[in-house]
Amino acid sequence: MSEVGKAALRVGLGTAALLCLPALAMRYTEEVRWSGGDFLAAAILLLSAGAAFEWLANRVGATVGRAAAVLTAGTALLLVWSTLAVGLIGAEGQAYNLWILLPVAGLAGGVFVSGRQGAGLARALWATAGLQLAVLPIAWITTSARSIGWPADLLSTTAFFCLLWTLAGWLYHRAGKTGNLLAGRN
Repeated sequence: MSEVGKAALRVGLGTAALLCLPALAMRYTEEVRWSGGDFLAAAILLLSAGAAFEWLANRVGATVGRAAAVLTAGTALLLVWSTLAVGLIGAEGQAYNLWILLPVAGLAGGVFVSGRQGAGLARALWATAGLQLAVLPIAWITTSARSIGWPADLLSTTAFFCLLWTLAGWLYHRAGKTGNLLAGRN
């Protein structure tokens, strides 16, 4: 089996295993009630995060670079999942919550233009942290989030995600300094 096939199998099996957890929980508790749409959204998110991790990890040779790939894909997954699940700017389901996804869109573009080099990936992650921070004034100006736990909730959430993006960028920077980030990988 090719490397791509192995990666797809890992991602698919991992996604299936993770989706079994809420399916089992629904059998034993009333607290967990997922619809077919919830499972579909979760499957898309998990498959996307898994594919992003495999793509990044397959291109980095250093252990530090692999840790950066895990942190990058995991942070993007956590940001999107939590935005869809509970809403990070105000209440769940409000359209203005989509502003919080701006950093993920910026990250995708940054990774694309980085040339998959350590320094470029580091800059892409640091720019993503900047975009995360830019969401604060956007949220303040465009939403009624001030009435729903503003500013403490949004400030702490923003600080948390900025820290994760910055740490991932630092890890890519470190990986680029300690060796060839793309050592022998395609």
